[in-house]
Amino acid sequence: MREMVKVNKKKLVKRALLKNVNSVVLEKFIMFYYLGYWPNIKNPQSLNEKVAYRKHYLKDIEPRFVDKYEVRSYVEEVVGKKFLTKLYAVTRDVQSLNYSELPDAFVIKATHNSGPVQIIQKKTKRAFKHAVQEIERQLHSPYGDWTMEYWYRELQPRLVVEELLPGPFDGRLNEYKIFVFHGVARFISIYRDGQKGETGKLVILDLNWHVINVTFRQASFTPPQKPQNFKYIIEIAERLGAQFSFVRVDLYELENGNVKFGELTFGPKGGRGNFKPRAYDFKFGSYWNIKE
Repeated sequence: MREMVKVNKKKLVKRALLKNVNSVVLEKFIMFYYLGYWPNIKNPQSLNEKVAYRKHYLKDIEPRFVDKYEVRSYVEEVVGKKFLTKLYAVTRDVQSLNYSELPDAFVIKATHNSGPVQIIQKKTKRAFKHAVQEIERQLHSPYGDWTMEYWYRELQPRLVVEELLPGPFDGRLNEYKIFVFHGVARFISIYRDGQKGETGKLVILDLNWHVINVTFRQASFTPPQKPQNFKYIIEIAERLGAQFSFVRVDLYELENGNVKFGELTFGPKGGRGNFKPRAYDFKFGSYWNIKE
């Protein structure tokens, strides 16, 4: 009960701040809290500052590019349907999902936020009920207000049920998060799902597969060998990112060498990602000519 009261108080404080404080001023204080430096949003230099500029001034992102269902049509148009995961259902009503018609393994995602995704590795009525309850909670929770990512605010909450991709690394997937600036890939971060009870890990590399000694909030790990189809992965990312001044393209590598689309991310960490060392915040930002 005390924990619930604490959470509710936090929500009330956030709502009051969003309602009564100028959004750019509030953004600066929040960024200072996370980043440790006072941001210059109107004349941005770092990646985080430029994400904030995009959120408050640029307004260059259509909501369909972040909707987990609508973005599928963009991917199919640009690179082809084979890069999409199998889709089992899309609906606004969780109660319309038919348990008996779903496969033994799948994932359920809300289309209007960034998770958490509900993973069903082995279908049981208990696991399904828990996943549905969590997704229903997400569908009734607006997203993007506190992070001020306007592209999420306009989305209609729905859910999608997609195939669970098999991972070649002890059942875990390598997720490649490719930073694409003006259609050119510059950096790649590899996300490794954690095993049960573990958090995920992240390592950042340049395109020569050299580790860059920079971290965000996740622990690092020794990267896997460079995939044989690495050039192909980069090509797909650049094609998907060609029309944006900056986007992070998330792709999955399967055991058979196939590549599947994850999502497009236009504001990594909401523009509040604490680079360590800080110089890399500005190095990443130097590739983004945001006022072109």
